[in-house]
Amino acid sequence: MKKRNIMVSVIVSILALAISSCSTQFNGDESEIQTSTNSLQNPMKSYTDLSKVRVMHVKTATVGGVNPYKIKIYIEADKLSSTQNVVVHYTDSMTTLGWRDIAAVYAGDISTSKQCWVAEIDFKSPGYSSFDLNVTFALKLTANGQTYWNSNNGANYKTAIAGLYNYATPHYLLINRNVALNNANTAKGNFSGTILVKNLTFTKNVKVTYTTNNWVTTKTVAAVYAENNGVGDEKWSFNTAIPVTATKVQYAVSFTDGNGNVHWDNNLTKNYTMVIPQALF
Repeated sequence: MKKRNIMVSVIVSILALAISSCSTQFNGDESEIQTSTNSLQNPMKSYTDLSKVRVMHVKTATVGGVNPYKIKIYIEADKLSSTQNVVVHYTDSMTTLGWRDIAAVYAGDISTSKQCWVAEIDFKSPGYSSFDLNVTFALKLTANGQTYWNSNNGANYKTAIAGLYNYATPHYLLINRNVALNNANTAKGNFSGTILVKNLTFTKNVKVTYTTNNWVTTKTVAAVYAENNGVGDEKWSFNTAIPVTATKVQYAVSFTDGNGNVHWDNNLTKNYTMVIPQALF
């Protein structure tokens, strides 16, 4: 009888030790435990670190062709690894495809510690006019075996591209930028486009500094207010004549606020270059 009691005691001790070993594998909060299903379907429940990857700005367009509806998402990511990658995890209101991923493309360095990445998503026309196309998304940065999410503190980011009833949803966003080129067009004798501006002060001076002779001489054209998106961002437009003999335009856009601060978008210090004719989104 004593031997049997000893064996039972040993078995109980072994089970207790096994349970204790499993429980010590997790030392954080239960909210950090994620299943693969949750990570794919709901980025709001994933591990979040907004400081590592951030939305700079978002712009949308409706153009011609097979995929007329477009959205571009500009992303600022900390430089954590030479092999890191950035993904936009998104869903839309027009299709039934659910949440999916699209890889962002490295666009250049912002500084020694930060990079710019860009993701472009194209959509086909549904074939009828009564529809809304909204895109909801979050960001994912993977580096050194770690994944960092930015889901806008659980709310995700949302932008409208096209539709009849989604006029209250912004079609463009400036989040971590104060000014950004939205689009531009060059044609024989003409240069035009639109600029996104953060409404920092009521007084603004928005302009384009450009050259058609490789910076031998420069000119400026003032932009004029066109509209706002209802959440603190504005769209300004510009239009100017250029020499009919010009073959390219190089330029940068700037916004001087009411406090005298000058904010630039010079394409990561490279300036923008367009041949004639060309459309840039």
